[in-house]
Amino acid sequence: MIERVDPKIISLKKFGNEFPKGGRLFKKYLIGRCENDFKNGSWKVNIEFPLNKKGEPDLMSYEYYAAAKIRRKGLGLISFIGELFKSKIIAKRDIYECIEKFLELPEEVEMESLCRLMNIVGKQLDHHIESNKRDQKMESYFEQMEELSTSPNLSIRIKFLLMNVIDLRNNAWEPRESRKRNI
Repeated sequence: MIERVDPKIISLKKFGNEFPKGGRLFKKYLIGRCENDFKNGSWKVNIEFPLNKKGEPDLMSYEYYAAAKIRRKGLGLISFIGELFKSKIIAKRDIYECIEKFLELPEEVEMESLCRLMNIVGKQLDHHIESNKRDQKMESYFEQMEELSTSPNLSIRIKFLLMNVIDLRNNAWEPRESRKRNI
């Protein structure tokens, strides 16, 4: 798509020393939009759910549906950022920034987002796995994830998400479904 943008379209805004045009302009705006949404925290859910008579979140409330919509949108943004990295539109350092931001504040939303991102980009970030030479940043991230997977502050669901990503890495990023089963 970036290659198909008409090169006659030129930015009115200067980026660095130039006015980008065509596909480069599209790429600048696309990355800028993703970056703004990520930094503004539009992927987080900060809504208190009304509780039903049993003290559980009321699944039929408007607030619950609004929060679920924000959560889906946020996870979609994280997935999109991961796919942009796989397409070589976003740099490795940008993905590292995202991972570090998630690990700064290890709460439910951040950990779920981290697991989603790692499922998408983990193999590419850890691509030296064949030569038994793993990326040191990835080693550090996974050490933190292993510690978090035993944290009493996280729900069982999030702990399992973390353990699944750790397991995926330990199995050379091969999904469980595609591994050969010995019966």
